[in-house]
Amino acid sequence: MTEASRLQSALAESEARLRRVQRIGQVGGFEIDLSSGLNLRSPEYMAVQGLPAAVAQEAHAHWVARLHPEDRERAERRFLEAVSDASGALDYAQEYRIVTPAGAVRWISARAEIERDAEGRALRMVGAHHDITALRETQAELERLNQALEQRVREEVAKREAAQARAAHAERMRALGQLASGIAHDMNNLLQTVQSGAAIIARAPDQPDQVAAVAEALLQAADRGTAVTSRLLSFARQAELRAEPVDPACLLAQLAEMLRHSLGRQYVCEVEPCAGLPPLLADRRQLETALLNLAINARDAMPEGGRILLSAAAERVAPGAAHPAGLAPGAYLRLGVRDEGTGMDAETLARVTEPFFTTKPAEQGTGLGLSMAKGFAEQSGGGLALESRPGAGTLVCLWLPAQA
Repeated sequence: MTEASRLQSALAESEARLRRVQRIGQVGGFEIDLSSGLNLRSPEYMAVQGLPAAVAQEAHAHWVARLHPEDRERAERRFLEAVSDASGALDYAQEYRIVTPAGAVRWISARAEIERDAEGRALRMVGAHHDITALRETQAELERLNQALEQRVREEVAKREAAQARAAHAERMRALGQLASGIAHDMNNLLQTVQSGAAIIARAPDQPDQVAAVAEALLQAADRGTAVTSRLLSFARQAELRAEPVDPACLLAQLAEMLRHSLGRQYVCEVEPCAGLPPLLADRRQLETALLNLAINARDAMPEGGRILLSAAAERVAPGAAHPAGLAPGAYLRLGVRDEGTGMDAETLARVTEPFFTTKPAEQGTGLGLSMAKGFAEQSGGGLALESRPGAGTLVCLWLPAQA
């Protein structure tokens, strides 16, 4: 009798500890006799449901009535499917919301085992449910924070892209500013031609042969001025970046013509023969900006004048081959800008593509030209590399993907 009393006392203490753990963890037990419909609920179960602990027995309909209206159909369907003879399921699990008699909404995670007879008929469901309201609220808050963070990231990316576009446009306009004096001089010569021709026509209207010859000269001067201003306006215009097929030979010829009008008489701009090359894929205006900046750097490296050589060639990078610009295997067009200037030592060459690094005086350069050209080439799927030695000039190579 003493041993039986001790065991009974130990059992009571164990049950008390279990109820305490269930109460703290908000876990309640339930047992459903599926043949009779009898539902037994533990006091912890009733507490989570917001019901008096004394009412430990209730019908299935009472549970259905407490389900949240948005979850009711889904939760009841899941329960009935689990206990049906056709399913043969031995486990049951789902999450749903309930509304307590006091109007509080709680999230419940229910799990149970289903006992079946030899024919597969469901006899009993024994399980537990857990109040996961706090967990769900935390998940909802994390989701809200993630959405806010994603929105902020999108806004920051949009701001950065806008800033990059403004910087590219500013660099393009700076390059135009550096060419302004040469362009103004060339346009002034064209205007003088027009004025002189108009004066000749005004003085000799009765000489048709002379008037026709002068008119032809005026038309040619106007065509040259139109070509220059058209290219300048196209170059300066701000537009959305997009890759398109570009004929390298035509591009270099137009760039050389623009440079001849603007760099001054002490500079010679030549284009190596490059006919028959496939088109390259790049944003044309960004490419023009990059090449013009490279040409301006070449001019600045030759303060006493000299020759600027533009070139283009097809190049294929084989798999596993090392490349000075770190290119992936594939077909590329290599555009080159070479000068006969002072060149650079190894230390300067190693830093020359860093943003804001420049060897020019503060009022003559921003240090963004080469870094932006390098960034543009890499974003376009290509690369940039330089070759230079003191006293031997500099060659800047720009690789861009060839059109397939």
